[in-house]
Amino acid sequence: MRVHYPENKFAMRLKWYLLAVLLILGSAFQPFAQTEKDLLKKSKLNNLSESNKSNLKSDDKLYSQESQRLRAKSFHADFTKARQSGMDVETKLISKSGQEKMNTILVKMAKEVPLSEEYHYANYVNSNYATSEISELDKAYQVADDKSIYYDDYIAHFELVGNKSKKSEFCHLLNKSGIVSEGVLAYNYNVLMSIEENGILFVNGSDDTYPIWIHQQNKIRTDITILNTDLLGDDSYRKKKMLELGITEELNYNADRKAYMKSIAKNNPQKPIYFGLTVSPALIKEIKAELYLTGLALKYSRSTIENIPILQGNWENKFNTLSLNKEHTNSTVRKMNMNYMLPLLLLSETYNSQGNEKQAVLCNNLAINLAKEGGKEKVIKQYLDKRE
Repeated sequence: MRVHYPENKFAMRLKWYLLAVLLILGSAFQPFAQTEKDLLKKSKLNNLSESNKSNLKSDDKLYSQESQRLRAKSFHADFTKARQSGMDVETKLISKSGQEKMNTILVKMAKEVPLSEEYHYANYVNSNYATSEISELDKAYQVADDKSIYYDDYIAHFELVGNKSKKSEFCHLLNKSGIVSEGVLAYNYNVLMSIEENGILFVNGSDDTYPIWIHQQNKIRTDITILNTDLLGDDSYRKKKMLELGITEELNYNADRKAYMKSIAKNNPQKPIYFGLTVSPALIKEIKAELYLTGLALKYSRSTIENIPILQGNWENKFNTLSLNKEHTNSTVRKMNMNYMLPLLLLSETYNSQGNEKQAVLCNNLAINLAKEGGKEKVIKQYLDKRE
């Protein structure tokens, strides 16, 4: 990632600093948002106490139903673990052995819990959320006690099939449910504010996709096109989106996603292409020398960009920073907020070079507070001490 500064000495210091921070923190570009939905949330085991079990045994039918319910949840937990362990962290593709384990579990579920919510949802997930298998999601949704946990699945489905009204409906339901925290929404608002007009933003998972679509459903930065790296695995959807955007495709996305991203960026220089900070570093490794930090996103450019003024302008004039001064207890928010480290430390250097000591101190203090919540306070303080 290039960092351009008014004075070369700052650029050199920050070049080495950024490398050190990325290696030590290991979180500035980590995909905090799980590409895979937090399936365990849907399959959490509700263990019964021994007394409850005894009471249930007095009613064989009720006990049988409860046993079936727990059995379904246990199967689904095993299915989720098999999928997660068999998934490549960088490409999100499932290994052959991982797929075989999942298939084996599904065969058992079909025999023992064929009418369960968990079985239908596992079938849907196993299809890689294929639009042709939406009936399986519908069946899970119909029998679910908590239907809100499926809102994001429906948003993704309606994005894939191009049903804007239904996608908007479920974005509204997801927002109203309170599942997406204020801190996550605030983070994604600032992601949108990092992008130029009519930008194209590649994102990684649920926590950096659905909150953005919620904002857009509320008429915020609807000019930006969001491309989720998982949904792009659907060939017909990807080809349709790229055609709409006028982007030239030369490679097979699912054959080599890293090479594909490099090809898309380099062969479409006229397009304002950005990557969220939650995108896997490996996915954009081949083009990191041509990425420029503009806030909570990286802009691709083959020619040199003076990105620091852009970053400063976005921070001062577009970002909503009020939520950053609050105490954050949500673990997802704490992790995502670690992505503010790079912009904040770059900004503090900028303000120092401009003689604005007050703003530099504010940036440093905010960085320390966020780092403390993320468990990295010591690292940031050590850097700031060395920089003095």
